[in-house]
Amino acid sequence: MKPKNKPTLPGPVTHALSSEVKPSLTMRLTQWFQPTAIDPPQVYPRLTKLRPLPRAGEVLRYTFHRAEHWLSPGGLLREWVRHNLRLALVVTIPLLIFAPALTLMMTHATEWSAQLLDIAGNLAQIPRRISPGVLITAAGCLLLRWLTRR
Repeated sequence: MKPKNKPTLPGPVTHALSSEVKPSLTMRLTQWFQPTAIDPPQVYPRLTKLRPLPRAGEVLRYTFHRAEHWLSPGGLLREWVRHNLRLALVVTIPLLIFAPALTLMMTHATEWSAQLLDIAGNLAQIPRRISPGVLITAAGCLLLRWLTRR
């Protein structure tokens, strides 16, 4: 007997503007977001033999797992928390690394801009301070010329 050919999936969808269409965001999210079912929590068999502190910890563990199983038996909540924690780490770690350097650079930039503003203000005052002297000098030159012409 000849083996039957496996059915193949159709190739990428093509149209006139591009060679292939990229998968949609929802398709990518569903491939990335794969929750697994959560088993119902079990009570620790030797709970009564534990000392008080480990027993309290075990009771808290059981209560947490019971609440998680009650809220999301399909594992959707656990997967959502896992991905959000991963996203928080991806954002927070570079922020903690680069934030001090960025703050230092921005502090120096504001100091430099304040100094540049002072320089620009001083440069703008030059014509105001020089103009009376220039006017007096020009008037004196004109007066001297007028007096020497006669």
